[in-house]
Amino acid sequence: MVGICGGLPLAIITLRGLLPKKRRLKEWEMMCRNINLYLRSGKRHGEENGLISEVLALSYYDLPYQLKPCFLYLGLFPKDTEVSTKKLIQMWVAEGIVTSMNEEKAEDIAERYLGELIDRCMVEVGARSLTGRVKTCRLHDLMRDLCLLKAKEQSFLQGIHLGHEKEPITVFSSSMVPVMPTGKLRRLSIFLGEHVDGFVPPKNENFSRLRSLLFFNAKDCRIRDWQWAKPVLEEFKLLRVLHLEGFKTEGELPKTIGSLIHLRYLSLKNSSIRSLPSSIGNLGCLRTLDLSFALEGYVPKIPNVMLKMLQLRHLYLPSKFTVTGATKLRLSDLCHLETLSLLDARKSNVKELVKLTSLRKLEIVSLESFEELEVIFNSPSPILNSLRSLSVEILDDRVEEGNLTQFLQACHNDFYRLSIDGALSKLPDPSKFKPNLSKLRLSKSKLLNDPMTTLGKLPHLKVLELGDAYDGKKMVCSCEDFPQLNSLFISDFPKLEEWTINAGSLPNLFNLKIRQCEQMERIPNGLNLIATLQKLEIIWMPEAFVNMIKVEVQHVHSISLSIVE
Repeated sequence: MVGICGGLPLAIITLRGLLPKKRRLKEWEMMCRNINLYLRSGKRHGEENGLISEVLALSYYDLPYQLKPCFLYLGLFPKDTEVSTKKLIQMWVAEGIVTSMNEEKAEDIAERYLGELIDRCMVEVGARSLTGRVKTCRLHDLMRDLCLLKAKEQSFLQGIHLGHEKEPITVFSSSMVPVMPTGKLRRLSIFLGEHVDGFVPPKNENFSRLRSLLFFNAKDCRIRDWQWAKPVLEEFKLLRVLHLEGFKTEGELPKTIGSLIHLRYLSLKNSSIRSLPSSIGNLGCLRTLDLSFALEGYVPKIPNVMLKMLQLRHLYLPSKFTVTGATKLRLSDLCHLETLSLLDARKSNVKELVKLTSLRKLEIVSLESFEELEVIFNSPSPILNSLRSLSVEILDDRVEEGNLTQFLQACHNDFYRLSIDGALSKLPDPSKFKPNLSKLRLSKSKLLNDPMTTLGKLPHLKVLELGDAYDGKKMVCSCEDFPQLNSLFISDFPKLEEWTINAGSLPNLFNLKIRQCEQMERIPNGLNLIATLQKLEIIWMPEAFVNMIKVEVQHVHSISLSIVE
C-alpha cells in the first residue's frame, strides 16, 4: 500500500489514518483493493497531485457518517487559519451537527469526533496547551481543497471573497454566490477585504434558511460603523451561528440582533463595541456568547439581561465593562452555565455564584478578599462538585492558608487548574491539594518560605507558573520532586540568588523559562542533569547568568537568551 502511494508523504500519512480502525486481514486486503481502484487513473498519468487527491478522497469516503459534516464545516474558515478547537466544537454543537447521546454531553462527543479526525490525519494539530490539550487545528492545503470540493458537491457551504481588488464594494449581490442545486444555502463565509466599506445582504430565497454566517475581515477593512450589520440581522432570521470577530467599528450593535431568536452561538471577540442593546436579552437559545471585546480607550456598556439566556453554557465577558439597567450584572438563573470568564466581582454579586451548579470554569477578577468566595465553599450547593478550573485576582487582601485549604478540600477530586493572583500567607500542606491538580499559577504571592518544598510533592502537576511569588534567597528542588512536571516558568523573584536542582528532581521537564531574577548570577545547580529539557528561555537575566548558560548547557535543543538592561 505504501508503494502504491508512490513515496508521497501526504498520501502515506493519510493512508495511515485509514488503517487503525481496520484490525482484520480481510479489511486490509479490501482497503488495498480499494486503493488500487481509486488511484489507478492518477498513477497511470503520473500526476502526483492527482494521486494524492485520490488518497485524500478515499479517506473522506471512509469516514463514518457523523464525522463527515464535522470535517466539511472546517471549510468555512480561511486558508492557512489555525482554528480554535474550543470555538469549533461550540459551533458544531450550536449548529446541531453534533448532539448529545444518552448521558454523554454534546461537547464531549464533539471533542471525541475531532480527536478521531486528527487520528485519521484529516485534520492537523496546530498548537497544544502546556498540558497537551489540542488548542488549535488546521487543514493541509490539499485536504482543504478536498473539503471545499465535497462541500460544494453536497451544497454544504459557500465562501465568498469581497473587496480584495482595488475597487470599493458597498453592495453584496446574490449573483456573487452560485445557486445551490437545492436552492437552499445553509452555511456561508464572507471574507471582507480592505476595500470593502459597506455590506448589504441580498434578499434571495437562496439565503432564507441560512444557519451559519461567518465574517472574516481584513486588518484594514473600511467598515467603521455597526449600522452595516443591521440589514444582515434583519434578513437571516434562522441563524444559529454568527461570527463577527475583529471588527474595528464604532457605536452600538444594532437592536435588530434581538430578532435572531434561534441564535445559539454569537462571537464578538476582538471587535470594538461601545454598548450592547438590551434586545440581546431576547436570544434565549444562546449557548455561547463571547463578549471579549477589543477595548479601544473606552469601557463598553453591557445591559443587565443575561439572566434571560437560560440555555447559556459559555459566557466570556470583557476585561472592563459597566452595567446598564442595574448596578450589578445578574447571572443567578443560568443553571446550565459551564464557563464564566473575566467576571468582575465589583460589577456582580459573588454570592449568586452558588446557584450556578453546572459551572466548570470560573475566572473572577477584582475580588477585595478571598473570603468573598467563602459563600461558595461553605454552601451546600453542588457548585464545587462541577468546578474544575478556578482563576482569581485578589486586589489588596492576603489569602490566608486556612481559607485556601478550606476551598481545596471542598473541591471535587477532578479539580485540575488553579490560578491565584494575589498575596498568600503560606501554602497549604501538599496533602491538602487535589490529587489531579495539573496546572498551577501563582502571581504576586510574596511567599516567605520556599514554595518548591510544598509544590514539588504534587504528584500530577504538569505546568507550574510562578510570578513574583517568592521573596527568599534560596530555592531547592529535592530528589523525586515534580515527577510529572512538563513546563516550569519562574519570573520576577527579586531576591533569589541560589537555586539547587538535586539529582532525580524534575525527571520530565521539557520547557523551562526564567525571567527577571536580577540577583541570580549563577545557573541552577543541577540544571545540566535534566536530560529531558528541550526548550530553555532566559529573559532579562544578568549577563553572568547568560554566559554560564552558553558554556554549561549544551544538551538543550532550543535556547533563547536575553540580558537584563
